[in-house]
Amino acid sequence: MEINLFPTPIYKRSIRPTESEKNTCDEFFANIFDKLDKNVWPGESGKSTGYYDVDLHTRPEFKWLFDKMIEPLNTYWWEVLKYHHALVPTITSSWANLHMKGESTDVHSHVDGYDGLNHISGVFYYKKQKEEENIKFANPLDSLLRCQPYRDMKGIEEISTPLETESYDLLIFPSWLRHRVDPNVLDEPRIAISFNCRGNYAGTENFIR
Repeated sequence: MEINLFPTPIYKRSIRPTESEKNTCDEFFANIFDKLDKNVWPGESGKSTGYYDVDLHTRPEFKWLFDKMIEPLNTYWWEVLKYHHALVPTITSSWANLHMKGESTDVHSHVDGYDGLNHISGVFYYKKQKEEENIKFANPLDSLLRCQPYRDMKGIEEISTPLETESYDLLIFPSWLRHRVDPNVLDEPRIAISFNCRGNYAGTENFIR
């Protein structure tokens, strides 16, 4: 019998836009990414709206998406992680990354630097083929696992596990969990919408606006 004592739960579900909502978002991304440069966001070799403080959850074009995130965020906060029942997960920042062929995101977490007060984070794959490289979550026990004398050498990359995703998949995970995305291997663009949440007392949150 295998007993997994210390799992790290990740929540996954699908959210699909209507044709009208998709067309509106496609136009938004075409306009904004055309104005952005590559390699301006730390660890990001593609284009990112994060550097320009464009919070997508405040934009009317993405209301359909963030409205539908309320239920899964609450479920993950209260039922999966069993965080404080009086607190409500509140989105504080959101941005989009564009990866063309060969572009990637380095390993990182969402609890470092000046924006280090996040509790849960997530990513919504607005555009992604199944065949493209998947997000990889680093094992929090990486340094300890490398001390085992009978384990194969892992080299310089962190010990990690990929999670298969495709367009319209939503993932929610603890903000401390390190992760990365390897270079896009296809000629098709990969667009991911990422976000951070903090817990606020019910009645004080400003969830979507």
